[in-house]
This record gives sequence, C-alpha cells and structure tokens, in this order.
Amino acid sequence: MADASVVINEAAAGVKNLETVWKSVEAYVENSIEQLKDVDNSTLLLQFKMRMQSTVNSWSEVGNITAELVALFEEAQREVNVKVRSVKDPGKELQLQRKKLNNAVIKFDMEYLPELKNSMEQLRRSIQKFDNDIENSYLRCIPEMKNLITRLTEAEKIYESSNCTPEIMEKVMEMVQEEKSTMQDTLLEAAKTIHKGTLGMRDDSLKEQMDDAVLMLEDMIKKQAEYAYGILEPELTALAKALESVDATLLEKLDENPFQIVMDLLPKVETIEGLDLTQPEIAAMKAAYETALSVLNRMAGSADILKYMSIHDELKKKYEDLERVFQEAKALCDKLEFHSRSLKNLYQVHEVKEYFIECGKTHEMNLQDLLRQLKEENMEQADEMAACREEVEKGLRDLESARSAWR
Repeated sequence: MADASVVINEAAAGVKNLETVWKSVEAYVENSIEQLKDVDNSTLLLQFKMRMQSTVNSWSEVGNITAELVALFEEAQREVNVKVRSVKDPGKELQLQRKKLNNAVIKFDMEYLPELKNSMEQLRRSIQKFDNDIENSYLRCIPEMKNLITRLTEAEKIYESSNCTPEIMEKVMEMVQEEKSTMQDTLLEAAKTIHKGTLGMRDDSLKEQMDDAVLMLEDMIKKQAEYAYGILEPELTALAKALESVDATLLEKLDENPFQIVMDLLPKVETIEGLDLTQPEIAAMKAAYETALSVLNRMAGSADILKYMSIHDELKKKYEDLERVFQEAKALCDKLEFHSRSLKNLYQVHEVKEYFIECGKTHEMNLQDLLRQLKEENMEQADEMAACREEVEKGLRDLESARSAWR
C-alpha cells in the first residue's frame, strides 16, 4: 500500500469494504461447490461449460462498457494487479488438469474399453451357443412327443380290431382319447407360451450354470464400471475444482445476473438508492471489477479454455458410449434371465413328456396283457369247441352204429 498512488490511498476504505463483500460471496460459492460434490461429474462440467459459454457470449457487451471505465481505474489497477499476481496462475493449473484428463482418457481407451468389448463379445458367443443348443433340444423334443401320439393311435387301432366286449372297448377308448387329447393340449400350450429357441437344457446342473453365468456377468459389469469411474472421477473432480477456483466468485455472480451486476458496479452505482459510498470507494469497486473482467476476458479467449471444451466434448462422448455399452449389457442380462425362466417351463414340459411316455408304456403293456388274455380265452373256447365236436362226432358214430345194428 505504501507504493500505491494517491488514488489507491483514497480508495483503501472502499477496497477493504469490497473485500468483505467478496469474502461473503466466496463463502456462498464454497457452499455451492460443497453441495455439488454429490452431483454427477458430467452434469457439473456441463454446467461450467454453459457458464463459460455465457461469459463468452456476453463479453462483447461487457467489453464495450468496460472500455468507458479504463480512464477511471488506471491508477487503482496497479494495486489490484498486485493481489491478482499473488494468486496461482490459472492457466498453468488448467494445463496441468488438462494433461491429467488426457492421460485418464487414454487409460480409459487402452485398458477399460477393450476389456469390456471383449467380455461383451464372449457373452454374445455364449448366448448364441445357448440359442443353438435350445433350438436343437426343441427340435428333438417335438418328434418324440409326436411319436408317442402315433403309438397311442396305433394302440387305438389294435383295440378296435380286437374281439373285446363293448364295455371294455368303450372304457379303453375313453382312456386312449383322454391321454391323446391331454398330450395334444400340452404341445399346443407349450408352443404358445414358450418361445421357440428357449427349450433345451434338461438337467439342473445346466440350469445352475446358467444362473451362475448371469450372476458372474452382473458382477463383472459392476466391477468394470467401478474401475472405469475410479479412473476418471478423481481427474474430473480435480479439473472441475480447478476451473471453479479460477475466480469462482465472479463466475457465480455473472451466472446469477451479469447485467444487474454491471449496473451495480459501473458508472451508475453512485445513483442507486440505499448505498452510502464515497467516491474513492466507488472508484475502488469499479477498478476491482474491471480487473476481474479482464481476467475473465483472458480466460474466455485463451487456448487452454478452448482445448478444455474440446476435451470435455470428447469425454462426454466417452460417457455416452459407456452408457450405451452398459445398456446393451443390461439387455443381455435380461435376456439371460428370460432364458432362465423359460428353462423352468422346459423342465415342466419335459416331466410331462416323461409322464406321457410312461403312460404309453403302461397302456402298451395293458394292451399286450389284454391281447394275451383274449388269445387265451380264444384258445380255451377252441378247445371246448373241439371237445364238443369230438363228442358230436362220437355221438354220430354211435348213432350210425345203432342204425346199422337195427337194420
């Protein structure tokens, strides 16, 4: 302060007052940043990008007003520049964070994406193999059940051609028709409720393997997502904080209402009602604000900011690609879950099929027993008829002998 000009000495009280105001604003900004810690990084960076773009868009108008104030703060600017130089160079900090972000993006591309794509390709091949196995099992299942229906039809014909009594015939036909109708209904229901290609694995061990594969996939995706986020999150957070720390108070104030702040701090400030400021205080406020606008102007037009915007767009695209890959993985998990549910239906159909096969075998054995009984009954009847025939022939011979003797 001892080296400052007369204008700065007169403005000391105003500068002190302005610093008090700025400290309250900085506290507000720090509180806002604290509240934003839990916000997704992409959202935070997008908000900052929009804020910077707004600053660039409004700079032409702010610059015109600023040009009119140059003559009012040339002496006061020296004092403010001393304070500005004491702050860490925002350009170097931004360059460092940009370099870290580039390294994080490269690491993301080189390590995470290939691993995830390889895992997804393996999963696709596994699902294709599941589909092929399921299709083959389905194709094997249908002919077997149709063959059982054919066997029941043949058994039906055997019953019709046998010498059964009407009562037995009616009872057997009812049983055959009932089994045949039940089997046909089961086939029709299976065709309606179970999508072709979802029938297949016939034992519990394969079902357990399917369930284990689903759990393994979910765990793998979760771990890889955490790994990718762990790489990017620290660098993004550091970059966001570095950008926010570059005169965060001014960014917040411009974001709130840039035109109102210009009206408050520029030439018309002394006419605002309720303000009791001396001319040196007004001059100091104008000088401090003009210096801050100069800093913003350098930031808005610097190559570092433009490069950051480009990196931000690339990173946003990486997040979109990652989200699309995760959605695809989730869809595949849902498909595997659907396969698992469908396999349960297959087990039920398979049990029904085995039951029908056993019923067919039982009916076949019953038919064979019935035919054997019929043959035995026919043989007994044949023996009785042969005995009767012999008795009749013997009686005829006796009668003929009696006739001959009578004559």
